[in-house]
Amino acid sequence: MATPAPAPRTIAPAVRATVSRHRRGVRLIAVASAIVLAGSVMQASVPSLSASSSRPVPAAPVAAISAAQPAGPTPGQPRLRADPLERLVAAVTAGGARPQPLGPPARVVYRVKTSQKVVALTFDDGWSPAAGRLIVDTLLREHVAATFFVNARYVHWDPALWRTIGASGFAVGNHTYDHRDLTTMSATAIAADLAKDADVFRQLTGYAMAPIVRPPYGAHNRRVDAAIRAAGYSTEILWDVVAGDTSASRSDAALIASAIQGRAGSIVLMHMGPSSTPRILAAVIASYRARGFRFVTIPELLALGG
Repeated sequence: MATPAPAPRTIAPAVRATVSRHRRGVRLIAVASAIVLAGSVMQASVPSLSASSSRPVPAAPVAAISAAQPAGPTPGQPRLRADPLERLVAAVTAGGARPQPLGPPARVVYRVKTSQKVVALTFDDGWSPAAGRLIVDTLLREHVAATFFVNARYVHWDPALWRTIGASGFAVGNHTYDHRDLTTMSATAIAADLAKDADVFRQLTGYAMAPIVRPPYGAHNRRVDAAIRAAGYSTEILWDVVAGDTSASRSDAALIASAIQGRAGSIVLMHMGPSSTPRILAAVIASYRARGFRFVTIPELLALGG
């Protein structure tokens, strides 16, 4: 009887997958080691590079790091855990860039705690010089102090208006040049935008901005707060009362009812743009005054809080 031929050797799928992962891991380790070694050799070959330059090497922009992250799974696709070795190689091939430690954040102020019945009216943006002139006329007629947070791109549209605002003693704070969402920008880009806003305003009006910032949309986080502080602004101004004047669907009565909700030390958000804002302003002022409030600029309000 003939001896049957041995059956061909087969490898179980699980074993085959394990072997494949092992081989892949070995290759990744080899690649990572080679890159690290090459980096070490390059660093050793130019030992005087860091010593010869007094300028610090900037950290990689956070936005760029975020953009380099892989996209999430498509709907219905299972989320796969990233291989630690892949993360190592990605970090090395990206130049070993790591997020730098954040510096101290700017102080974020929504309202100032004070026993005095004061309120700060604030007006953002500036995209309607016509509305701006009506607002300023009302404030001057009623002898009301106020603060403007302007995007200087709009100052180009009516420099004379902003010179009047500066000459009248109103405070003007930084609101960025282009009204971009700061949470989408790197620390370097944030600093450049704030500097451009302040520089253009000074060039067009001859007046300096107050050292306060209001982030567009009120959008901020720990990284943005630290970037604002690093750019030279120690105080970030938000608000605790919103008029809602950017909503075209709300009546003037509803806007007034919202705007007069302030208490001692409140910061009221309105805008220089919507046509409703100059219409409601006199009524807002009258309501606060009837309750014994007086009006202060943001710098004056901050001084009351110590």
